Amino acid sequence: MIAGYAQFPVSSGLEGLDGGSLNEGAETDGVVVAHYAFGSSDIYSAGVYETGYDKGRTTTHEVGHWLGLRHIWGDNNSCTVNATDSLNDYCLDTPPANDQNSGCAQTSTCSATSMIENYMDYTNDSCKNIFTEDQKTRIRTVLENSPRRVALATSSGCLPPSVFDAKVGAINVGGSCDVEVAPIVTLYNIGTSTIITSAQISYGIEGETAQTYQWTGTLDIQENIEITLPVVEFQQTSNFTATLVSVNGTTDDNTLNDSKTVTKTVSTPPMFTSSIVTLSLTTDDYGDETTWVLVNNSGAVIAQGINYSDNQTYSQAFELTDDCYTFTIYDEVGDGICCNYGQGSYTLTAGSEVIVSGGTFGASESTPFGINTTANVDSYNSFENIKLYPNPVTSILNIVIADSTELPENILIFNALGQLVKSLKVNNSSDLSVDVNSLSNGVYLIKIAGQNQSKTLRFIKQ
Repeated sequence: MIAGYAQFPVSSGLEGLDGGSLNEGAETDGVVVAHYAFGSSDIYSAGVYETGYDKGRTTTHEVGHWLGLRHIWGDNNSCTVNATDSLNDYCLDTPPANDQNSGCAQTSTCSATSMIENYMDYTNDSCKNIFTEDQKTRIRTVLENSPRRVALATSSGCLPPSVFDAKVGAINVGGSCDVEVAPIVTLYNIGTSTIITSAQISYGIEGETAQTYQWTGTLDIQENIEITLPVVEFQQTSNFTATLVSVNGTTDDNTLNDSKTVTKTVSTPPMFTSSIVTLSLTTDDYGDETTWVLVNNSGAVIAQGINYSDNQTYSQAFELTDDCYTFTIYDEVGDGICCNYGQGSYTLTAGSEVIVSGGTFGASESTPFGINTTANVDSYNSFENIKLYPNPVTSILNIVIADSTELPENILIFNALGQLVKSLKVNNSSDLSVDVNSLSNGVYLIKIAGQNQSKTLRFIKQ
């Protein structure tokens, strides 16, 4: 029977915390307790409890592991200890033990004395009531040095509820392809008696001048609301912070939870101009092992495939909107779809362009890509003989339209992500000389549109 388990603080600098599968990363960090070993029959007698696990001490025991404590017998059958007690629990003030004690009696045989009352033994809950001084020292060391434990010292979870307490919760800064984003901040009212009617929020990217946003509304006690801030432009990897400056025109009672920072990394996947994407899939000898999924920039599933037969060819097309996507193909046993067990393969195309193809990917293979139909080069061909000069350009880009008596109506410039960065209304021929001096260096697409036609060309700003 497993009553619970926890993850050791392996980065705290303490010895004896090599716990194998318990040494995973932040995504698995925490404490797990079975329902029949959680809570106390003294407090809630109607609960379901396993005999010997009915006083809440399983939680105490597992939190002890989470804070760096070993079982008092060191998970080995040795009675030998040295200056650091390294064959047992690294605490010299617990007696040597070659096994767990059980029930409420000593069952280990290393010493005439035992410590059946220790929270880190396996005795019944009703017997446990102590940590030793050395155990407390290890806990303090973890709280001061473990990267994910050190924040507990300043956590608002250690404070009683405040009468007036607003909290900045989740912050949504869009997907990895989104450069210009209106961040969404969740504001919580976790106080005990005051309705929030206004909040002043400071926000911005680290290293840039912070902006201020004033929110007004009604936020009842124990409720939350999403506040959409003005658009922020992200570049590469950025730390974005939102902080409550004031609430209801005054300082918050609890300022420890008034600020939150999230990190956003902007990626630039290869872009394709056709909205029609086609998957061609040939399975191997074990077709039912193959699955795939296509998700958009927000993580929503756009399409997926399962339940394939052996050695068959499938084709599926889907029409996508302008966005960023990730296509992932999986093999259940981790050997791909080629070539030990058949000649399986897959190809994903956008129009006539190949996005990705393969088959020898192991357990899975993910490919990010983007669709940008707005920047479709030569979407119309009625504007003939358009030239750009100079190209590359540093300041003024000139557009020459030969053999045409009519001017275009609009000029649109898109960056490499397909985002509109400049637009002009063409009133006369002088508007065909476009000032691009303010643009960052890089590759751009310029779309000349009018007369129900358009032509898109590439140029380089340097």
